[in-house]
Amino acid sequence: MQRRLIILAVLAIAFIGPACKPKSKDELSKNIQAVVEVEGRGKMRIQLFPEQAPRAVKQFVKLSKETFYNNRQVWRVGQMGEGKEFVMTGCPKNNGNGYYTIKGKGYFIREDIDSTLHHERGTVSMINFGKPQTTSSQFIICRGQIPEFDGKYSIIGKVTDGLNVLDSLEKGDNILSVTIEEGAE
Repeated sequence: MQRRLIILAVLAIAFIGPACKPKSKDELSKNIQAVVEVEGRGKMRIQLFPEQAPRAVKQFVKLSKETFYNNRQVWRVGQMGEGKEFVMTGCPKNNGNGYYTIKGKGYFIREDIDSTLHHERGTVSMINFGKPQTTSSQFIICRGQIPEFDGKYSIIGKVTDGLNVLDSLEKGDNILSVTIEEGAE
């Protein structure tokens, strides 16, 4: 009888223990948001998708916490056709040719492509330089549905508040800050 109780206790610890494990410092909360403040325009709240795009969200959060995005410009407002507008930012050169560097060398990650996610109004994606494993710091926010981007870029989140700010953005607008809120509702 006592042996059975010990076996049950060991099994309970084995199954319950991992669930009680504290989050490591590299793990992201499942409920993580970014707040993008644009000078003279207002704020956008973005719900991030760490489960669908773990590498890309981790990169975006890291750069945001390092204030990399502060004082970057919206360097492009583009269009892929009627109603398919998007906004691009996150380039340190403010011209689309720059990327995040560590000790002078480009730092790139592999894309996180989730076929269940699609580029629609409010979608936020980390973009690459047209070939795999060149995702770095630049991101786009879609003003409309753009299926041409599906399968090419890592969708990291969606604007949940501030679509009016997104609609008002113009080339040259200044991103004052991108702040991260973990566990936000």
